[in-house]
Amino acid sequence: MKKLAALTLVFCLFLSACSRNPSPDTQTTTDGWTIAADDTSAPSASADTDDTQPSDNEQTSGSQPSQGGASGTQPPGGGQAVTPAPTLPPNTPPGEVRVVIPEGFRFMQIAQRLEANGICTAKAFYDAAQRYEVQSFTVPKDPNRCFKMEGYLFPATYVFPTNSDPVDVLRAMLNAYAQNSGKPDEKTLILASIIQQEVRSEQHMKMVSSVYHNRLNAGNRLESDPTREYVNDFITGNPLVANQAKYAPLYNTYRDSLKGKLPAGPICSPGRAAIEAAKNPTPSEYFFFYFGVDNKNHYSVTYEEHLQKLKEIPADLQP
Repeated sequence: MKKLAALTLVFCLFLSACSRNPSPDTQTTTDGWTIAADDTSAPSASADTDDTQPSDNEQTSGSQPSQGGASGTQPPGGGQAVTPAPTLPPNTPPGEVRVVIPEGFRFMQIAQRLEANGICTAKAFYDAAQRYEVQSFTVPKDPNRCFKMEGYLFPATYVFPTNSDPVDVLRAMLNAYAQNSGKPDEKTLILASIIQQEVRSEQHMKMVSSVYHNRLNAGNRLESDPTREYVNDFITGNPLVANQAKYAPLYNTYRDSLKGKLPAGPICSPGRAAIEAAKNPTPSEYFFFYFGVDNKNHYSVTYEEHLQKLKEIPADLQP
């Protein structure tokens, strides 16, 4: 009975979060979108665990599977997750390391993977990234962004010498971004990073993009779990980050401070499919979606329709 009560509570919380999105009018262009800016009147906290309700997206808070499968574990006492080193393939040249950066990896996961492979320390990479000025494309100089190069380190397989200069490593990843990403505008990159973290397969990216386009254009909150987890897992408790308390209102899309807005910056390194989906959503009037126990995405225009579908096919709350 206790287990049943607990499951019922989780489901109720899930439905409660869904109700916070008002009904749509029409789909419009993205010209009116804004990006979060520091607002001293907005509430802040060093951790963002005050928002306890899950969203109406594919997964509940805390259940987002790590991209690449190796980095989803929160260490005891808080702080960012530790990324284990990948297994090196055979025939790697002596003194060099092959490193895989999967789609959806966050800046700190990349930095930790570099350190785990003996390429450079996470701190050295962080320091280099925060100072570096890109020449071939524009990276915003925005104090509201926690990690300057978040989103611009292109997911790919790299080969680096051990004990590399972190600037050389950074340049290689930025060059890959310039050559392969299509160099999307700032808003597209931010939305693509959210889509990358939300979906379980590429085939749903454009429709999930449509839901988020519609919410933004209607002035709603995005209410995306990965934006909240980004604060909790990679900013709060991170010894490299100063003034941690200011970032929850700038990244967590459950906050009223982000109503009708994008987060202050990307939350991961999206792949090309997510970038394309952010630029070209499938036209729809949907405002709600969830991933069901039937292993399918379900979309709705109205909240009432959304609730009815949840009764017929419950949401899959498992990671």
